[in-house]
Order: sequence, then structure tokens, then C-alpha cells
Amino acid sequence: MLEDVKYIVFDLNGTIVCGRYPSYGTVLQKLGYKPKNASMTPFSNMKLQEIARGHGSLFQVIERHYTGTSCSKNEFFEQMTSKLYLRKNAEEVLCRLNDAGKTLLLCSDTTGTAKKVVEKFELQEVFKKCFYSCDVGFLKHEKDFWQHLLTQFPVKPRQFLVIGDNPATDIHIPNKLGMYTVLIPSGVEVLGDDYTVRSSDSLHEKPDFTIDSLDDLLLLL
Repeated sequence: MLEDVKYIVFDLNGTIVCGRYPSYGTVLQKLGYKPKNASMTPFSNMKLQEIARGHGSLFQVIERHYTGTSCSKNEFFEQMTSKLYLRKNAEEVLCRLNDAGKTLLLCSDTTGTAKKVVEKFELQEVFKKCFYSCDVGFLKHEKDFWQHLLTQFPVKPRQFLVIGDNPATDIHIPNKLGMYTVLIPSGVEVLGDDYTVRSSDSLHEKPDFTIDSLDDLLLLL
């Protein structure tokens, strides 16, 4: 159906990876940290979005607002990702798309955790390139993020297909830029600290296709 599509751009959380993210505060408490000021909210949406744009780091915020025995970054990220798993048949679908000659790309808004998720599930071997907001300098609901991605490959937008679970970040701008879009039901739950934009204006944004599982993606291609 979409023979001209050469590049398939996957969202990470809720699309390929499912499960549950704990709040940063819950993880820090489990690791023995205590807030210096219980009335403050160090992980505000605005602060987290700035970190996700590459301005500062989570660990700078932790050092500034928490006391406790120092844990390693690996320990922190192990706790953050302990309840995650790959969506059903994700590995098989990704392998079949690679075998079919499609170039697979990954994109994610992240304060750093997404990179560890990719390592956890060894996804770096599957994707030709990963675009993280903290490296690009823009979030996925911002046009500059997607324009940056498009400039990396000398082909027309209609040769890209974007699949994700959030209309505001995965469908809205790619639609406007002329990329094909696919919406899939979200498979992730964030227990606090959810800085992801979910604009009401974009909730009615219609993708080119809607699927119920990753297997359905193979039927489109």
C-alpha cells in the first residue's frame, strides 16, 4: 500500500516499549534520598521539558534538591526502567521491516531515560539512527524537531512513515510536514512527572492510519 515509504520513524515509549514508569521522587526515596524541602516541586513540567531539550540534567536537580547516599546513574535508571517491556511482537516486526529493506529510525522526548531503555532492550542494533530531544534541542511537539530529522535524509517527506501513540507529539507536526502518520494505542503508564505534551488541540488530529498492534503495520507496507 505504501511502496514509496523508505523510512519508518518509531516513537519509543508507549509504541515499542510498554509498561510503567515510576515517579522520580519514588525512585529516589527507594534509593535512600530525601528532599531538602518537602514543599518544593523540583521536577516541575517546565523544568523537565528544559532538561528534555538538553538544558541541564536530572542529576543536577537531584544534587540540588535531595540529600542521601550517592547512587550510581545506572542504579537510578535500573529502577526507572524495571517495569518496562517490549510491546508484543515488537522484535519480530522490526526484524521483518529491516529484512524488507526499510530504514528504521527512533525518536523520543527524553530527560535521558530513553537512552537507557534502548540499551536495556538492545534496540540500538535495530535502528539506523536515534533522535533524542535532549540531543536535538527540541521536543517532538515542536516543528524544529521534525525538520531536523528530515534534513538528515535527502528524500521527500512522503517517503517517511511516523508511528506513535500521542497525537500531539507523533501525529500533528508530521502531518503538517507531509509525512505519513500511524496512531497506535498507548502501552505505557507514567506515574507522575509526565512532562509530555498532550495538547487538546491535537487530540482530534487524524493520522493517515490507525492500528491496534505493531503486526498491523506490516499490512500497510
